[in-house]
Amino acid sequence: MNALKNIALLSALSLSSACGQQLVEFAEPGASGGDSGGNGVGGNGGRSGAAGAESLSGGGGTVTGGNGGDAGNSGPTGNGGVAGTSGGTGDSGGTGDSGGTGDSGGTGDSGGTGDSGGTGDSGGTGNSGGTGNSGPAGNGGAAGSVGAAGNDGATGTTSEAGNGGAAGDGGDAPRVTDTSPENDDLNVAINKTVNAWFSEAMNPATVTGNFTLSGPGSTPVPGMAAYATLGNVGSFDPDDNLAPNTTFTATISAGATDIGGEPMEAEYVWTFTTGTEAAQTLAQLPVVLGAAEPFAILATAAITNIPTSTIVGDVGLSPDAGSNISGFSLPATCPEISGTMYVVDATGPACAVIDPVLLSDARLDAEAAFLDATAAVRGTPQAISGDLNGLTLYPGLYESGSSLQLSPGGFLYLDAQGDQDAVFIIRSATSITTEGTSEVVLTKGARARNVYWTAGSAMTLGTHSIMKGTLIAGSSVSLLTGAELEGRALNQGPAAAAITLDASTIVLPTL
Repeated sequence: MNALKNIALLSALSLSSACGQQLVEFAEPGASGGDSGGNGVGGNGGRSGAAGAESLSGGGGTVTGGNGGDAGNSGPTGNGGVAGTSGGTGDSGGTGDSGGTGDSGGTGDSGGTGDSGGTGDSGGTGNSGGTGNSGPAGNGGAAGSVGAAGNDGATGTTSEAGNGGAAGDGGDAPRVTDTSPENDDLNVAINKTVNAWFSEAMNPATVTGNFTLSGPGSTPVPGMAAYATLGNVGSFDPDDNLAPNTTFTATISAGATDIGGEPMEAEYVWTFTTGTEAAQTLAQLPVVLGAAEPFAILATAAITNIPTSTIVGDVGLSPDAGSNISGFSLPATCPEISGTMYVVDATGPACAVIDPVLLSDARLDAEAAFLDATAAVRGTPQAISGDLNGLTLYPGLYESGSSLQLSPGGFLYLDAQGDQDAVFIIRSATSITTEGTSEVVLTKGARARNVYWTAGSAMTLGTHSIMKGTLIAGSSVSLLTGAELEGRALNQGPAAAAITLDASTIVLPTL
């Protein structure tokens, strides 16, 4: 029976095509007919007899529904059955206009579905059928629903959320990134200039007008604020030394702006407490080491090791013969040395490199370094003497006319006051000795590469003591059992003696 209906429908469509009507593609009879009724008219499709539904859904074309009058009786799905009996069918064709609504599926075209929206257009073609078969045009409407999927294209508008990212282009407000002294800092030099670094270039006038210092409490500290464009650093220099052992508060108000006029989000406030001493005002330059710089050990008379030591850096002996180097656990490979051993002749350990010219240059530069560190041109040193335990030294030049020592378990603090390039030079006319388990501690940016010790005679590092800096001795340098040195052991001059290690560690200073 279905086959007969399909033949009849095909015949009708052939006639319709001959009359200039546009063909609409057929769907499979059956359940699809019910669906198209649902899409076109709604509940009326539910009343369709199975055959009527098949007739109409098979419709899809513009005439077939009308021909299937019986189907119209059972398939009000597209009101096509009514179309078979009355002009009301034309009204139903109006319903087909709902298929035109499918044209709004064309709106889906804007969503990017394109072709499906176009199918809605063929629903519009159903309008030209004008009969109940325009109900299948409702199918075109359904295609319009696919067009509605184009609304997913609207989801693309979510990308506009990216515009929100553009809002970030407004930039961050300027802020303080670092200070010296740091917040809650202790033992600050009483003649300290207070510094603050900014995240970007600032309007100088707004910094100097909004940088203040107070203490004790809210008492204003007289002084001058300044701003340096190199480094974006603001500073406050008190007119007089600060009171010792006192807490001070530094403030940069929100009125400070960048060069574009954008203010800080909020004022920046930090505190610090002074010590009792003033820092030296004459900054020292580093001691020039020249060709001696790569050497962790550079001796003139002998190098003696009690295994097992660790040496990170080069090792050299000149002018004495290489045979005066002894005690390395495996002389053939010198595994204790992370660097190169240099000697003046072939009598040294098998691992050594013979290079008397390099050694001569290094020895002469080490002698020059001793003279550089002790030169009068460096200015008047601050006097120190005896036991250094418990002291804090700021950057500068220090000297004792007699021996210096650090008592057992004692601590000496070298405080750079936030300046990583600050130089310390500590001199003794005679000897320097650090006792067992004592320690030289670097604080507030101090670095071992900028610390230099000179002694007119011997230097001795006690058992398991910790030392920082380059040692330049007039005679011997001794590292007792387990002593650690971040620096160099150099001894040059007419009275120079051996450099000895006992399961000790010497590591060249880091940059």
